Amino acid sequence: MHSCNLAGLKIAPLSWLARVPLRFHAEHGWEAHDPKGQNPRYRRLRKLYKPSARHYVAVSKDWDEYLAQAIGAPARRRSLIADGADAHTFAPSPCGVAQGVPGCPFAAGQHWMVGTVGRLQTVKKQRTPEVVEEGNTGLLVPSDDADAMAQAVWRLYADAASARRFAQSARRQAVKSFGIAAMVHSYERLFSGQRLDESVDIVPGYSGQS
Repeated sequence: MHSCNLAGLKIAPLSWLARVPLRFHAEHGWEAHDPKGQNPRYRRLRKLYKPSARHYVAVSKDWDEYLAQAIGAPARRRSLIADGADAHTFAPSPCGVAQGVPGCPFAAGQHWMVGTVGRLQTVKKQRTPEVVEEGNTGLLVPSDDADAMAQAVWRLYADAASARRFAQSARRQAVKSFGIAAMVHSYERLFSGQRLDESVDIVPGYSGQS
């Protein structure tokens, strides 16, 4: 069983719980009006729900730490499994040349583009550190530091070899750890109750204990 989004949560009678052998609760993101998870009402609801959830799944290290510190979920009842991306659809061009994006005013090979993916709200502030490994898959800069961001972008623009190396390493990491197949495999192991010895600090993967 999977549940999330406490904004419209209605507490149902708990008599049905005895008939459900395994109950998993996944936390996917903050509410837009509560970006740090500090709303007392939501915290009380999550704590109230805790006895009915056998195991928690967090999609990021921030969420895993929140479940541990604010909700009091023990390590044996928590796992960290990142949302999977379609690594086949979102893949480099097989010919090694960047392809144009339909409707985009910038031409491939003539412009050097920088972009990001995420809902344009404060709650989606990409603070994304366990996703990028400094010096291996990219560069990390302090949050809200526009100058540091500009310098990092310029460094990649001026050093094509490093940019290419980061891209290749990031692609390998994405396929291995953040693809849909990796996510599905992690959930399969979780639902089967398999115990592994990996640390929860590595994303993703089933790291808790049943």
